[in-house]
Amino acid sequence: MDIATTLEGKFGGSLAIPPEFLTKDMQPGHVEDAGTWHRRARERRKRMDKYMWDSERGMYFDYNTDKRERTTYESATTFWALWARIASPRQAADMVVKALPLFEELGGLAAGTERSRGLCGLHRPNRQWDYPYGWAPQQILAWDGLWHYGYDADAIRLVYKWLFMVTKAFNDFNGVVVEKYDVTRPDHPHKVLAEYGNQGSDFKGVPREG
Repeated sequence: MDIATTLEGKFGGSLAIPPEFLTKDMQPGHVEDAGTWHRRARERRKRMDKYMWDSERGMYFDYNTDKRERTTYESATTFWALWARIASPRQAADMVVKALPLFEELGGLAAGTERSRGLCGLHRPNRQWDYPYGWAPQQILAWDGLWHYGYDADAIRLVYKWLFMVTKAFNDFNGVVVEKYDVTRPDHPHKVLAEYGNQGSDFKGVPREG
C-alpha cells in the first residue's frame, strides 16, 4: 500500500522507470502503476488470511515456509495487523476478545504469552522478546490499530499502563528510559536479565544526551 499511495500521491498514479533503475525483469519504458500495487496488496491480504489467521484463537501467526505450516507461538505482533489495516471488523473484534487478554499485563502488552514461552532453563533461556517483557513498538502499533477499529477504551487503557510504568521507572531509577521492561512487575520493571540485559540500565553504556 505504501508504494501504491506514493505513486498516487506523488506521481499521478504511475511512474516511468528510468533506464538506470530497471531490474532484470523490466523492459525499457517500464511503467509502475498504482493499480498493480493495489492488486498485490489485496492478494497479500488474502494470503495472510489463508496462511496466518487463526479464527478459533483470534490471532495472526507466523507461517513457516519450509514446513509449509502455521506456527503456534503467540506474539504481540499479531496486533500489527490492526495497525496495517488488513484485519476485517470481525477479525479485529476477535483479536480484542480472544487475544488481547492473553497479552495484557500491569505495564501494557507482553511480547509473548507465558504459555508460548514455556519453562525457562539451561537449554531454553529467557529471551528478550519473550514473556514477560514488553517493547515500545509493540505497544504503539497496537494502540494505533485499536484506535483505528474503534476500540478507544482499550487503546487508552494500554497507553496509560505503559506510560505510567515508564514514567514511574524513570522517576525511581535516576531518570533513565530503557529499551524494554518487565511489564508484570509493579516495582523496578527496568530490571531485565534476558540475553544481554537491558540497554540503558548499565550507566557505562548510557549516552550523555538523548
